Amino acid sequence: MALLQGVADKLTVVAVAASVAWVVVRMQDRLVAMALEKTSVDRDPWVRALVPLSGLLTWALVGVVAFYGLGQFGIDLSPLLTVGGVSSVVLGFAAQGPLTNLLSGLQLYVSQPFVVGDKVEVRTAGGGALLAGWVERIEPLRTTITSDAFVPVSIPNKVLTDTLVSVTSRPAKSAFMARRMARPVVVKFQVRLEHLEKMPRVVEEMRAWVQGSGDTDPGLPRFASWEGIDGGYCSARVLCHTRADAGPQAVSLLRTAVLLRLAEVLAEVGAELYVPPA
Repeated sequence: MALLQGVADKLTVVAVAASVAWVVVRMQDRLVAMALEKTSVDRDPWVRALVPLSGLLTWALVGVVAFYGLGQFGIDLSPLLTVGGVSSVVLGFAAQGPLTNLLSGLQLYVSQPFVVGDKVEVRTAGGGALLAGWVERIEPLRTTITSDAFVPVSIPNKVLTDTLVSVTSRPAKSAFMARRMARPVVVKFQVRLEHLEKMPRVVEEMRAWVQGSGDTDPGLPRFASWEGIDGGYCSARVLCHTRADAGPQAVSLLRTAVLLRLAEVLAEVGAELYVPPA
């Protein structure tokens, strides 16, 4: 009877510890959910990091409760954690994979090369494509990426730290890249061959406009030039670059401005665009 009473007491203690851990995890999940609802996830990467950090804390609590529960029943795991002896060697080989993935997971949490919700491309060191998709979960041992085919793929964290991971959903924000964010805009057009004599003026007007526009980068090529004559039309193109400090819509806005100016020039000189026969 005394033996059963002792076992019951120990089970009660373990149950209380597990209940406390469960309450802590529930409170933690609720706080994380509230933070994600009240904060712009796209603008605050630290808030997005709460999800993997929350998972790490949950695993830590589970480990503490497991060690405590085993200790209540006289199972002492501390000798297995000491250095030296055959058991340590065997344990080291057995735990090599999980421990490596766990350390890699900690590295992902700290460095945050990507967070939950990012679109990523995973490539080998040689540049070969392995996987492209959205980061769904980052756990202590594995990361789940939902591919473009909507198939969840679970990848050991060690694999992600040993491969090339490109975050395609977030533009570079460093000062170095900010000076190199000028993007090219190319507009090609064809004018009817019977208006060939008007092409020099069209090209000259477009060249003057693109070189004088304040929306183009003066430090990069910007010009209008002939492309040639082919069949029933003569072709030309306009090349320019957005300013480095322009916003994400700069390419479409500059392209629209080029097309509008081209329409004005064609109307001024009386030329028409070439339309392929149906």
